[in-house]
Amino acid sequence: MVQSMDALLGSVKFPDKPIGDGTPSADPPEGDMSSALLSAEAAVLGRLTKLVENVGKRVRVELNTIMNLYYRMDLEPLLAHDVGHVIRSFQVVSAEILREALNAFMETGEREKREDLELLLKVGAEVDTVVEVPQAAPTGDGGVGGQGIRQKLQETALMRAVDFGSLEAVEILVGAGAGLEVRREGGEGEGVKRALHFACRDGKPEIAEFLVCSGAEIDAVTDIGVTPLYYVAQAGLTGLVRFLLGRGADVHAKNTDDGRTSIFNAIGNGYIDVVQVLLDHSADVNERRSCEQRPLHFTCTRFRNIPRDHRDIAELLISRGADVDARCRSGRSALHCAARHGALGVVEVLLENGADLHATSANGSTALPCTSLQC
Repeated sequence: MVQSMDALLGSVKFPDKPIGDGTPSADPPEGDMSSALLSAEAAVLGRLTKLVENVGKRVRVELNTIMNLYYRMDLEPLLAHDVGHVIRSFQVVSAEILREALNAFMETGEREKREDLELLLKVGAEVDTVVEVPQAAPTGDGGVGGQGIRQKLQETALMRAVDFGSLEAVEILVGAGAGLEVRREGGEGEGVKRALHFACRDGKPEIAEFLVCSGAEIDAVTDIGVTPLYYVAQAGLTGLVRFLLGRGADVHAKNTDDGRTSIFNAIGNGYIDVVQVLLDHSADVNERRSCEQRPLHFTCTRFRNIPRDHRDIAELLISRGADVDARCRSGRSALHCAARHGALGVVEVLLENGADLHATSANGSTALPCTSLQC
């Protein structure tokens, strides 16, 4: 089409001689062409020349309009060469502008919005710069007039895409070189997190698997040693637990806050399938946390301030070799804790498997009066 347009415009030519009666005339002396023309003819030819030039411009504009309907400018070859670096050096697209384009694409899914996002990434957007985004805290946290305290959430573009749950946006950003190990404060007392932590914590298995396959550190830890596997086990995502373990995640990794491994949270939340997968991958059935509690204790203690009575998990742990009389630092066994919290199902399982009913804690108490004690 471009060639046709050029051919059309190139076909318009002007005569070397003025239009006369058709009879040949002698050439005027060199440099005296204008004198051979009548003033009226010269004026007409001048107007015709301008008219043809204007027509040519209008034709080109209209042809360009038609071409734009079927052809789009492809900057890929340009950006793939050194000239792309030169273009990027003039002006960097700010992280705020990138975030706006990212949100527009994720919220609409439109092809044009995707192309806008990709163009910003190609010309040099600040893809790993953290943007502070005001967030409303839950009501009741000291807000005025029913409004929660305004907090600031820090996010990179990749973290925003993970939080939104858009695998497509995550793929675009990672493909454009977004950093997988960039950290930001994650709140909840767990310290700085990476994109993989958020995907695992928020239950987004497809995104988590993509990040791992793209090279994200599988045992990345927060400030208190929380790993992606820890979050996934806590959320009960059995398939993702298998995936991470199959990729070499450390089943024995402990947080530095209270020494828990992934199996403790899975037990506390009652996810027996996750517990079984962890045990199948060599999780220690008698693992000790900082206070010396074992996994069996977690079947019947208060977890996240909620009483637990996970009889089925207690049976599984005992079948895998859990010590029914193991004591925590205060000398209390799982039976003490089960009696204290009214976990009758676990009490029955422990007694059926030979737990010592008369075992005493460090202060000399047995399980029978344990209802008055704090385990």
